[in-house]
Amino acid sequence: MVTRIDHLVVIAGAQAAGKTTFIQDLLARRLPRQVATHLPVVGDGWRVHGAEDIAAIEESAARGTRLLLHYDLMRWLKFKGFARDPVLRFLEHAKQVTVVNLRPSAARLAKQHGVGHLRLAGGRETQRPVPGISPSWLFVRTVGHLPPKFREGLLRQDVVARRWAEFRATFQSRQWEIFQAYGRSDWIDQLHNDWKDHIRAVAAGRARILDLRPKIRWPRARFRWAVGRDITIVGADAAKTALKRI
Repeated sequence: MVTRIDHLVVIAGAQAAGKTTFIQDLLARRLPRQVATHLPVVGDGWRVHGAEDIAAIEESAARGTRLLLHYDLMRWLKFKGFARDPVLRFLEHAKQVTVVNLRPSAARLAKQHGVGHLRLAGGRETQRPVPGISPSWLFVRTVGHLPPKFREGLLRQDVVARRWAEFRATFQSRQWEIFQAYGRSDWIDQLHNDWKDHIRAVAAGRARILDLRPKIRWPRARFRWAVGRDITIVGADAAKTALKRI
């Protein structure tokens, strides 16, 4: 049985948004002061969980402790909405909720996500930052953004078709769906809006939302986060918006 959680901090963002790195910086107290001042000091007494660790979260929550949750917004695709995601029920049991939304551009998300798969396809699994200019990424971006008629013609060429097939083969079906979603900035914006509406609906009066965006569009290393808006949620009357299917 879930008891009241003292404080739940949710680090949320799409895949490749920088959530893991942000959590590492938060725990190591490396965040810039203008960001850190909006967040609790996370240290002893806190437990860190991924969204898949529901059993471990249940155990921690039963002790009424303070929790830090790593949350991938693309779970929306799996559950077809945030209301169906079982891990988000813990929002209802927290006395205080702080939500940090990491919001790189859709182009940056696609680049991080796509180049990572290109590295895997080439047998070069690495945690090195994605470079600002990448021949592999330029190829993917060019082919992926061509009108269907031109793309079909280009993919009839053996060299191009082989390279594209290698890239496509690195994705599982859901990951490919995510990569395609990253090609639509309007979809990403709507995803974040739907996420905020869900927070308002289930944690009204107990939650604060902090939007963070990178200061530099194509950073060579870690994102330098800038505070966008700090919102204190006071009601649950926000209109619900259904996401369009990809």
